Amino acid sequence: MRLINPGVVGAVAMEALVDKLRGALLGSLVGDALAMPVHWYYDQRQLQRDFGTITDYNAPKATFAGSIMNLSNTGGGGRGSDKGDIIGDVINHGKRKFWLRGGQFHYHHGLKAGEGTLEASLERLLLRSMNKNDGRFNKDDYLSAYISFMTTPNSHNDVYAGTCHRMFFANHVKGKDPNHCADNDGHNVDTIDALVPLIPIALSHLPSSSSSSNSATAALKKDIFDAINMNRKSPSLLPRYGEVYVGIVHASLLGRNLQETCEKAGAALGLNVKRMMQNTREDPMCACYIDSSFPTLLYYLHKYGENSPEEALIRSTNAGGENVARGALLGAVLGARHGLEKLPNRWVEGLVGEKEIRKEVNVFVDLAVKNAGRGGREGGGVCAQG
Repeated sequence: MRLINPGVVGAVAMEALVDKLRGALLGSLVGDALAMPVHWYYDQRQLQRDFGTITDYNAPKATFAGSIMNLSNTGGGGRGSDKGDIIGDVINHGKRKFWLRGGQFHYHHGLKAGEGTLEASLERLLLRSMNKNDGRFNKDDYLSAYISFMTTPNSHNDVYAGTCHRMFFANHVKGKDPNHCADNDGHNVDTIDALVPLIPIALSHLPSSSSSSNSATAALKKDIFDAINMNRKSPSLLPRYGEVYVGIVHASLLGRNLQETCEKAGAALGLNVKRMMQNTREDPMCACYIDSSFPTLLYYLHKYGENSPEEALIRSTNAGGENVARGALLGAVLGARHGLEKLPNRWVEGLVGEKEIRKEVNVFVDLAVKNAGRGGREGGGVCAQG
């Protein structure tokens, strides 16, 4: 099985396709917001004391013992001094006080129940950029929008910004060409959150039975590479995982069984998923690093995703660790597989900014369907059968 194969979208009824596209986008935002208050909880007892079992949206606790945000570098990537001004003055305006040594603030301190993290805000920013560009990814437009969004006070409410963002803007304030500000510290950049922008990318390249497979695959791979490397430098590792993830999304749009899809995805990465499932007795907790976090994503999809999107997201959320990016990626696949109708209404309606989100999603979906109907870039079309 070719995990990226834009020449294979089968006979998906148009109404069902629209529901799946909406489900994928809204599912990703739901997965992010549900996990947000327990992001990077590595102590299950603490998670249970603070929240019990999370089944609905919550705001973070005012204090979070064990937070290492107070060890992070406010002037660049990784851990380091809290004297830098990238956080507070250049991006995440006014938030540096929550990063200071001795502070015990949660990474998403101050966000409301149902509110998305910075990565969810950037996914929505990408949607709006693509909506301006006829539903297609335009790297230059998104790069400009990204810089403007990140450097504008009050553009979002999150406290935390990952290493890739801090390194990008540390280079940007030095006067580097924005196309060369992406960086990598060798530890904190090759992480699972890099794949979140690929959700709308995947959905903008709807597989088609009549499209030219080789040229369509090349265009998709380029968008995957550019979307990842726009604000972080990872020329080979992350795009490899990104291509596999997009293949999972496309297989889910087609209605393929998630267990089989995960096993084939694992094989493409040299991972025996059946053996992993047999050897994993409890729901795993993991950090953000892609080599461990991607297999963990496959675990939740394989064990819970085919039968219950709600249980899959609840299980992943309550495992703690790096559950936010995983939640977004998990929610997108579940929405693509089962459609919006299978996501709990209380979660969709409880998203902060739900009305605006739905408008953005609906514009994007209309463009995706229109482009698929006229063959998008390659002259093919979605096989729509009632």
